[in-house]
Amino acid sequence: MLHQWSHWEFDPKLHEDIVNSIKKIPSIEQRLKLIALKTRWNQMVKLSSIFSDEFQLLRTKYNTVFTKLYSKMDRIQGGVDKLTEDDLRDYEHYFTKEELEQKDKLLLNLKPIPHYWYKAIRHSEISKLLLVEDKKILKKLTSLLMDTKIDYDESIHELSVFFAKNKYIENDLLRVTIKETSQGVYKVIKADQVKWKSPENPGTRFLENPKHISFFFLFVVIDTLDDRPEMIKIKEFQDTVSRSLVNDIIPNSFELFLEVSKNKNKMPVVHSNNTVNESSVQKE
Repeated sequence: MLHQWSHWEFDPKLHEDIVNSIKKIPSIEQRLKLIALKTRWNQMVKLSSIFSDEFQLLRTKYNTVFTKLYSKMDRIQGGVDKLTEDDLRDYEHYFTKEELEQKDKLLLNLKPIPHYWYKAIRHSEISKLLLVEDKKILKKLTSLLMDTKIDYDESIHELSVFFAKNKYIENDLLRVTIKETSQGVYKVIKADQVKWKSPENPGTRFLENPKHISFFFLFVVIDTLDDRPEMIKIKEFQDTVSRSLVNDIIPNSFELFLEVSKNKNKMPVVHSNNTVNESSVQKE
């Protein structure tokens, strides 16, 4: 069984301390009430533990389903998967009669949606953090995938970011692993190195001006103990960008691309600390 009952049940010394503390209460009436409170508190802890176990199992189950859907949507926007009748439900409402006559022909040669992921990012909350150079490179972003592994006190998000051939970076794939702690902090723990084609890039400009923080600093691993002011700023930047990618941009790319989300109807995302992202829940 996964259930972890109240810790004092497994700690004889702590259990003894609780009993002795209650015994020291002068009032018999108060002692009776405290015994009753202890009984109900124990039931609450057990129930909470059962809830936590079942919640984790349910979250893991649906996380797997969502991951498959994210991947399917990415393949559709990238023109990788052929569209089926199941994909095109009620498609007649979106076309004129003349356009419908071209449907079957177009289905044989579907191209990627231009700048799908770039537009989703541009319409997100981190848009204001993007440098001019970031926007140029992100227009070459062709695919953005996420795989999440869930544990009791943390989640590990593995992001794979694919790029078309461009004049800025050599990488056609950049991977980054992000740990989401139980406190809701997002930390980059592993990342591919960005291979810049030019010596003049966001990395070198940051050395000249620490305020020059690029989106691609997401692919930099910084020691947790590094408390230099410029490194703290990068870690805060990584936390903000990671949070947006995991909780908004990837699960809500469709709405963001169309620029129709406006904080409504967003998919609720459950964090590793069992809280729900309030900004992603439809407001009444």
